[in-house]
Amino acid sequence: MEKISIINKREVAQNKKIKQAQRKARRYYEEKVFEKVRNAPKAKIRKIVELDDISFAEYRTSNNKADKISAPELSKEQLIELCKKAELTGRSGNRFETYKKLENFQADNGLLIINAVECDPGLVHDAWIYKNGMDEVLEGIKILKNSLEIREVILATKEPLNQSLDIKQCKVADRFPMGYEKNLIKAITGKEIPKGKHPSECGILVLNLQTILAIAEIAVNQEMVKEKYITIADVSEAAAKVTRVRLGDSIEDIAAKLFTDSQRSGKKLYAGSGAMTCHKVKADETITEETCYIAIGNAPDYENAGKCKGCNACTKNCPAQVEVQKIVRLSEKKKLTSDDAKSFHVEACIGCGACTYGCMAGKNVREVIRCAKEKL
Repeated sequence: MEKISIINKREVAQNKKIKQAQRKARRYYEEKVFEKVRNAPKAKIRKIVELDDISFAEYRTSNNKADKISAPELSKEQLIELCKKAELTGRSGNRFETYKKLENFQADNGLLIINAVECDPGLVHDAWIYKNGMDEVLEGIKILKNSLEIREVILATKEPLNQSLDIKQCKVADRFPMGYEKNLIKAITGKEIPKGKHPSECGILVLNLQTILAIAEIAVNQEMVKEKYITIADVSEAAAKVTRVRLGDSIEDIAAKLFTDSQRSGKKLYAGSGAMTCHKVKADETITEETCYIAIGNAPDYENAGKCKGCNACTKNCPAQVEVQKIVRLSEKKKLTSDDAKSFHVEACIGCGACTYGCMAGKNVREVIRCAKEKL
């Protein structure tokens, strides 16, 4: 399935509400606290929604969420078995099985990084949890610390820090895609994870904020947690809210309940892991582990985009240092070979979509890179 960015630089320039939301995001994320941004990706793709008052929209009454979570004592083996039985995957939408991270984690001098950065410009549900659901998250942290003998815990976020939390926090700069695992590790610790190695094998366990919340719920319920928090957005209005849905719920039903007919009029329905990585919703499509975002709006017209203008913004903004423009140019001429793709480091692509966002020709550059990657 082709993945698209529902927003790009050209669309932002044409929408006053999104431009205003991005200006406010600069103040909200307190960029001035960073004298110099080190070890951070170059791209600045700010939130495309208003951040000051993120509300919760009730879609269904939760059956899995406990009224009050109290962390049970579990051995490492018991915790791994619970996560494996529950088929828990990363709640950032990456579908990576959580129990495998726990199995590979080297406990000696181990570091747990709680990823609450939420780098995608359309997502707000982790920010909502950070403000409203940290009691449950702290219980999940307690379970992990006891089970895995973790030495240090750091919560990483772009949000204004919650000084009431009795936990070490690290505020990171509003850069995209800072929330990607290896980028975040480098920004916080300065360490590069060797190629072919997973961070958990190097004594660094990175878990999404909501994944830790799910671990706490699994430990209490002793079963699969079938519900998750996601972001619901009206892109053209720069508006977003948070809801809790169940795996297998109809995306059409959710949209019909949480958006009025007038709001949906003339707009298409999209879903995916974020505004930078989504697709047009198909009939009967349901919520999966990958679904973090449902939005109404109209995506850029990538099919009728022009040829590469040579601005090189795609390469400059690539956090993986792929030579994007060279790949695009050769692809347009139908002259790209597998040797070219390899020499331009296409295998390093993480699929973030920063290249597509900044393309002055309005191309779906990520799709070009994906096709080039297939040549390998």
